[in-house]
Amino acid sequence: MSQLRLSADLRSEQRQIMTFALHQALRILQMPELELAEWIQAEIERNPVLEPADRPSKHTNIQNLDPLIAAKPTLREHLIRQSHETFLDLADRQMAKWLIDQLDDRGWFTPALEELPSDIESMNRVLIVLQTFDPPGIGARNLQESLWLQLRAHHYSLAEIIVRDHFDDLIQGRFAAIQKRLRVSSGDLQKALHRIERLSLRPSSKFDDTPHQFIVPDLILKELDSGWQLEVDSQELPIIKIQSNYIDLIPKLSIKEEKSQLRGWITSARWLQRCVKRRREILCTIGKMLIRKQNSFLSRSGDIEPIEIEELAQILNVHQSTAWRAVANKTLACPRGLIPLKQFFSESAKTSPMKDQIRRLIQAEERLHPLSDEEIMKKLQKLGMHCARRTIAKYRRSLQIATAAHRKVTSNKQL
Repeated sequence: MSQLRLSADLRSEQRQIMTFALHQALRILQMPELELAEWIQAEIERNPVLEPADRPSKHTNIQNLDPLIAAKPTLREHLIRQSHETFLDLADRQMAKWLIDQLDDRGWFTPALEELPSDIESMNRVLIVLQTFDPPGIGARNLQESLWLQLRAHHYSLAEIIVRDHFDDLIQGRFAAIQKRLRVSSGDLQKALHRIERLSLRPSSKFDDTPHQFIVPDLILKELDSGWQLEVDSQELPIIKIQSNYIDLIPKLSIKEEKSQLRGWITSARWLQRCVKRRREILCTIGKMLIRKQNSFLSRSGDIEPIEIEELAQILNVHQSTAWRAVANKTLACPRGLIPLKQFFSESAKTSPMKDQIRRLIQAEERLHPLSDEEIMKKLQKLGMHCARRTIAKYRRSLQIATAAHRKVTSNKQL
């Protein structure tokens, strides 16, 4: 009986070690260069068998890759990137770009009637999706809609209802009338009003006067007469090695606990080396893929043609979620400037079974009581399909389906 318990405890411990090791590998893959450099330095200080190795000097001239001290993306750049990730259809992407160019300095969509395109239906459909982008409240046509979009993004239901259905009473300060009509307690009403007071009147405000941010690129592409030169890792990232004298020390130790601890340090150090090496290999693969598929953009003769993330996942032989981690928080320095790697990739054009199921659930919903992302998530879980609520929202946007609140408003108008 004790042997069985010992065996079970050992298997449990092994699973925990493997889970921790996998988590560490994914974390190393996802971290940008500067963050990874700091993390490795902390590991060197924590693990006595690790030491920094001298990095071979590189005569890298990146003066033409302006700027390494880069401003945060503008609101337009931020929205364009989201549109590339969301809209698969080229016509919808062009419509989204037109809408973004029409936003005023507050982030509102208020064009003159003569400026509107002929295809109003297409414009409204794309605008509904654009209004789900970050920052919340973007693309609104007036103050009421801007406040409502911000509340919807944070799921403040009572405040949503007040702004959507009782806006005139709200701006006139007729709070007693609101409380009577909604039949809510004064405490709940005060909480809702407090949330409304904290909303921004300018959704674009966080992009105003943004401070400059120092960026170290994870990939560098330079155009030479002979072709493209790819560089991965900068001088910022330390090279690590294991001190051989610690390995030689293991047979000499007589105390079991000390020997076990030293072996643990060495195992951890070797795993760290493998993870960093694997990260570098993956970034090299991504860089070569960009050279092949984005040559016109890199050469300043064309635009970005988003690559399906599924294609990258197949080349790397990893899951799509891992492929997204590989490009997340990474930056490419090239003749076009500093470009987030994520901007070169998009969701797969092939609809996944989960997306199909989301579409079916929404098509079958009650028009006056549409399903929220949370409710869709719970229904999928009952079908054995586990997915986070934010992923449901992402899939719904990629299917160009509006939020539950917008679907409800549309149904009410149709009625």
